[in-house]
Amino acid sequence: MTFKYLQSGLFCYPEKPEVGFRCFNLLKNPGFEAGLTGWTASDNVVAGNDLPFEGTQVANFLTGVAFLFQDVSLEGLCNSPLFLSFNMLGNAQPEFTVEVLWLDKERNPIGTGLSMFIPPNTTENTGSNNSRVTFFATTDRPPKEAAYARLLFSKGFSEGESIVFLDQVILAPVKTGN
Repeated sequence: MTFKYLQSGLFCYPEKPEVGFRCFNLLKNPGFEAGLTGWTASDNVVAGNDLPFEGTQVANFLTGVAFLFQDVSLEGLCNSPLFLSFNMLGNAQPEFTVEVLWLDKERNPIGTGLSMFIPPNTTENTGSNNSRVTFFATTDRPPKEAAYARLLFSKGFSEGESIVFLDQVILAPVKTGN
């Protein structure tokens, strides 16, 4: 396998894909099996074992406005776009947004790579109907000055009780946006 080397000595993806070449998840604890370790969350986001998509844990966004995010390094990724996938289920699910923000070395936002709006009740859990939905998207290429990507999940306000269950989050570099 031949890799394309940068002047810094780091390597990028192989110049042409080979059988067995796989992307890798940049996130730590993507299935919340270690609670919220590696994530930054508001007080009303907790790990729980309610309706996991895979494994035994999920991130529960409890009643009220809530957020959960993680920053990942883009070092050695050659400004590749990122593939995002996650599983979600909701009970009176309010507006929900998912963003990938590009950050500089000091972790200041310098751009948006992806902004996804999920309308209310898209992932409604009604009785025995557990409507687990898998979402996926690809970001734009990060700007050259981007050193980090911040994956941010935000749950909006709703009247009454609302809970969102998030599981199996993937953020992986890909060769193209296609």
